[in-house]
Amino acid sequence: MSRHPAIFETFGRRQVTSDGRSVYDFLGGSIDAEFKQGWSRNVQPRGKSFRPPYPGPSEWTIDWVASLLAARLAGERFGVIELGAGYGHWMVAALMAFKQLNPERPASGLALEAEPTHYHWLERHVATNLGHFDNVDTTLLAMAAGYDGEVEFPVVQDPAGNYGATYGSTRETDFRTVPCLSLASIYDRMGAVPPDLLHCDIQGAEVDLLAQPGAGDALAKTRVALFGTHRDVEVHLQVVDAVRAAGLHVAVEWPRNVTLETAHGEIRTHDGAVLAIAHTDYPRAVEWIDFQGLRGEVVNRH
Repeated sequence: MSRHPAIFETFGRRQVTSDGRSVYDFLGGSIDAEFKQGWSRNVQPRGKSFRPPYPGPSEWTIDWVASLLAARLAGERFGVIELGAGYGHWMVAALMAFKQLNPERPASGLALEAEPTHYHWLERHVATNLGHFDNVDTTLLAMAAGYDGEVEFPVVQDPAGNYGATYGSTRETDFRTVPCLSLASIYDRMGAVPPDLLHCDIQGAEVDLLAQPGAGDALAKTRVALFGTHRDVEVHLQVVDAVRAAGLHVAVEWPRNVTLETAHGEIRTHDGAVLAIAHTDYPRAVEWIDFQGLRGEVVNRH
C-alpha cells in the first residue's frame, strides 16, 4: 500500500538545508516552526542537508492532492486563490509545484487572511518561499471572505494554536473591523485568467460565500476547488450542493470528525472536506489519483 496518491511521485523531492528554525516539505518549501504549535520538535539542526519525504496519510492529504492536481492540470499560466489563508501554506505549495513543472511560465496567487498575526506570517511565508521565482505575482489582502462589506473579525490570543477564527465567533474577546469580499469580487481581483485552484478554509463562512450573487458563476470557472467544511453536516451538504450546482464534479467528500480507512492508510478528520474538479479536467485527473481509494470508508465517528 502506498502511503500517498500516485500524483506525489510526479514531483521531485528537493534538497534543502535547514536554517535551524523551519520545517520543510518535499517541494523545498520552508515553514517557520513558530507558525504552528508543536512543530518545533520537527526542526532539523541548522546546516543539515536532506530531502524531505513525501507526506504520509493525514487530514492534509486532501490539501496536497488539490494543490498538486491543480498544478498538473494548468495551462500556459497558473492561478491560485486561498481564502482563510493563515500563513499561506496551500497557495505557496501550489505555486511551488507549478514552478517545478514549468519554471518559465507565469503564475499568480491571491490570498485573503483577516487575522493580523496570521497575515503578518503570510507576508513572511510568501517572501521566504516565492521571492526567488521569476514570473510569480502574489496579492495578499488583509480581508475576510464571505460577502461584500465589513465584518468584525477576531484577533486570536494563541495564533500558533488557533487557526479557527471567523467573523461571528464568540470565542474571542478582541475584534477589529476588516473589509470582506464575496467570491465574485475575489475572482474579479484575479483579472481575466480564472484560477486553477480555489482553496477555501473560512471556518463556517463558506455558507455565506457560496450564497452570494455570482458565486456559482465564479466557481464554474475553476479547475480544482477544495472547501473545508465546518460546524455541522448541514453546512457540509450545502457546500456539496452549491459546488454541484456550479457544474463541478465532486470527486471526494470527507465528513467531519471521523476516522477513514483509505487506500493510503488511516486518516482522522477534524473538519470536513469537499474536493471538486471541472468535468472537462476529471478524465485527466484520474490518471494520477485513485479517487475511490482516497474517499475511503468511515470506520469510526468521534
